[in-house]
Amino acid sequence: MSAQISDLLLSPETFFQDLFAEEVSLRIPALIILVAAAIGAVNAYLVSTVTGAVMAQAMPGFGSLMLLIGSVMAFIGAFIMWAIVAGIFHAISMAFKGAGEFRRTLAAVGWGYIPRAFASVISLAISLTYLPLIRVPTFRATQDPSAIAAAIQQVMTQPAMKEMMVMTTVVGIIFMIWAAWIWIPGVRHARALSRKNAMITVLVPVILYCAYSLYTVISGFLLFGGA
Repeated sequence: MSAQISDLLLSPETFFQDLFAEEVSLRIPALIILVAAAIGAVNAYLVSTVTGAVMAQAMPGFGSLMLLIGSVMAFIGAFIMWAIVAGIFHAISMAFKGAGEFRRTLAAVGWGYIPRAFASVISLAISLTYLPLIRVPTFRATQDPSAIAAAIQQVMTQPAMKEMMVMTTVVGIIFMIWAAWIWIPGVRHARALSRKNAMITVLVPVILYCAYSLYTVISGFLLFGGA
C-alpha cells in the first residue's frame, strides 16, 4: 500500500490507470476522508473555543454548544464535500460525454483527498500555534447584539487571528492545487475523458474555490475593520 500511495502522490496517471483497470472499492477513499474529517473536527473545535468563549460570556452554556456544533459540522461536512466535489466533477464531465459510473468518480476524488488530509494536519498545527496568542475580551454578561459583535470584532482584528486565517487559507489553496493535480488523471480515467477535458472538468471548480477562499479572507478583514 505504501508503494501505491507513493505512486498516487508522484505519478497519479499510472496509479489511476492501474486502479480503474480493476473493480473499484471505496473502502480506502472513505478511510482517507475519515482521517481528514477527524483532524478537521479537532481543528474546528479548537478554533471554536475563541468565539465560544465570547458567546459563553453573553449566554452561559452556549459556548459549549458552539464547540460541539462546530466540530460535528466539520466532521460531517468532510463527507458531504466529498460527495459534492465528486458530483460537480461528474456533472461537468457529462458535457464531454464522460463514461463511467459515479462510484468511480467518487473513488478518484477520495484518493485525491490525501493532500487535503495533509493540509488539515498543517492547519491544526497553525491553530495550535496561534490560538494561545489570541486574547478573548471580557465583558459583562449581556445579550446585546452590539456588545457581542464588538467583542467578536476585537477577536477577529487581532494580528494573531489575521495571520492564522491567512496562513490557513494559503495552506488550503496550495494543497488544493496538489489535490487537483491528482484529480485530473483520476477523473480522466474514471470518466474516460481526454486530458484536456479532464483538466477543464477539475480546474474550473478548483480555481473558483481558490478565488472564493481568497475573497472570504479579504472580505473578512474588511468586515472586521480592515487589514
